[in-house]
Amino acid sequence: MRVALIGCSGIAGSHISGWKVLPDVEMAYLCDVNEEAAEQVKAETFPSATVLTDCRELLDRDDYDAVDICTPTKFHAEYSIAFHQAGKHVLVEKPMCMDMVEADRMKAEIAEDGPAFMIEHRWLFESHYLSLVPYLEPLGPLHWIRMRLGHKLPLSPPIKATGCLLDMGYHLVYTALHLMGPATGVYARATAHVLDDAKNDSGLYVLSHKSGTSVLEASFSSFGPTGLYRGLELYGHDGSAMVVAAPEKALWVTKDEKTREQADFTVTTPWGQNVIRYYTEVIEGASPVIAGIREGYAAMEVIDRALKSVEDGATH
Repeated sequence: MRVALIGCSGIAGSHISGWKVLPDVEMAYLCDVNEEAAEQVKAETFPSATVLTDCRELLDRDDYDAVDICTPTKFHAEYSIAFHQAGKHVLVEKPMCMDMVEADRMKAEIAEDGPAFMIEHRWLFESHYLSLVPYLEPLGPLHWIRMRLGHKLPLSPPIKATGCLLDMGYHLVYTALHLMGPATGVYARATAHVLDDAKNDSGLYVLSHKSGTSVLEASFSSFGPTGLYRGLELYGHDGSAMVVAAPEKALWVTKDEKTREQADFTVTTPWGQNVIRYYTEVIEGASPVIAGIREGYAAMEVIDRALKSVEDGATH
């Protein structure tokens, strides 16, 4: 398989860690408007790759099979559609796109029965989540979940402009939909307490599902190591579980009212490797699509309803 990486800095580093360990994959092209960034990746990791500063040049070439899009969000829809319609398999960074206008276009123009299309729904491939998966079924039907994701890392202007509800909340939303099913109601609050130049820096989703409720918290302004929290709490009819990835890693499972079991992380590989490996399996038909156009569209629809709720205070 020959691959083109579009966008070579920032989050692309995690994707690169996945591509470089696959023996049957060749990185054919490295594309970045910042030629220096692409040349650095070429020198350090993929010396045989061809560097391009305009990925649109690839649309007229037929010597590669798949693309990995790690650009700013504003290019996700345009590039995903263009390369999908050019017959290439597509992996695109999260969030799927900027808004519902772009989501509607992507849904109309990306065929589920065409070349593989996958979104980087990272939380489904993080080691803490994958280590939790074997314990899900014994919990029984889930009626309440809570997720938190916070940090106070440096942010680019485009990410600040989209806000935490979209940029970080997207992870929480698709995970809640994956675990609990469609949202029958969406209520949200969001404010900019710390980052005045951000659309919002702290946000809350409350999603109603047929089986229960999910409470999702995202923040760009979580101070210090304690604020760096990545947690998932699950409450089912037959048990409960909690997994934390930061500041320390831990996984607990409760099987009855008096017993708490601490379990090991059975998956330790980084999410970048897990996502890339799964993407190649989807291309080969060896694994089902769990983060495709349907799942991405559903997440964007919930976020759109959340933003309306922030404006009018109502549940949508």
